[in-house]
Amino acid sequence: MMKKIREPSASIPLLKFNSYARFSPQKISALKVVHHTDECVREHTHSFYELVAVEAGSATHVIDGVKYLLYTGSVCLIQPGQKHYYEDITHLSLLTFLFDIESIQGFMEDFTLMEGFNHLFGNRHNPRKMLFVDDLTLTKLDQLVVKIADEQAFARPGFRTALYILLVESILLFSRQTYELTPEKAAGAGKFAPVISFMEENFQHDIKLADLAEVAGMSVTNFRRLFKNRLGESPIQYLLILRLAKARELLMTTSLSVTDIAMKAGFNDANYFSRQFTASTGLPPRVWRAGDHGPVHLPSGCGKNVTAQELPSGTPSSSPA
Repeated sequence: MMKKIREPSASIPLLKFNSYARFSPQKISALKVVHHTDECVREHTHSFYELVAVEAGSATHVIDGVKYLLYTGSVCLIQPGQKHYYEDITHLSLLTFLFDIESIQGFMEDFTLMEGFNHLFGNRHNPRKMLFVDDLTLTKLDQLVVKIADEQAFARPGFRTALYILLVESILLFSRQTYELTPEKAAGAGKFAPVISFMEENFQHDIKLADLAEVAGMSVTNFRRLFKNRLGESPIQYLLILRLAKARELLMTTSLSVTDIAMKAGFNDANYFSRQFTASTGLPPRVWRAGDHGPVHLPSGCGKNVTAQELPSGTPSSSPA
């Protein structure tokens, strides 16, 4: 899984925190980064922590000359001063949280009691294994990225406190949900992987609990209990989260009516969809659509001239990770 390689001879840029956030006195930021297949990502370093979850795609992550394979759900921490870059990229989408250690210092006593936190920040991680979070955790992390970006973009009264709270919530989620896998099991193996794939491929259709239990090869009772124990949500709630995520995507990327989006996302009742969407995001679909939904960086090129492509109007801009 790991192989020593020769470090690039070119000078290595040090990225500054204020390139990532409009308001950064507390050095807390979050963003989505998209790297295209076969893109060249230049090696760089920075003086803050970068906690990354792979939302989609795969790549080889090179940290201080050591290669690590990344898949959907992979988690990694880049510490201050470490040099890193990505290669062998295939449609890589990253959820990235940036911060300094002082931002979480007051919570270290609790954090260090959690196995996931120690895997990431300490020395208890087995280097022959890989760190992962499940699909539901990725969805929650995606929502936290959007919330952090929203607080930075609008700087409403209380935004500094909100940023601290959201960062702590993010690291708590990583710490509770991160688990180890051997490389042989890293591509998403597990008893619920076929169920999650079935949901992702058929969320727009009417799916019953019995259908999911059949895919898992379990009785309905055992399936419901084991699924919730493993993923922290009931199967139906997990399906609802997937449908709401699809609805958010359609609201951002299409001009379809809210009713049409509800149908395409698997909701048979537009009023029910609106209620669930509002409960999830705090805003009705039409209001949410008109707002800001966090930076999505699409770096292009190679070397010193790597820049973000033009972002939609209203999206805060910052430099790619």
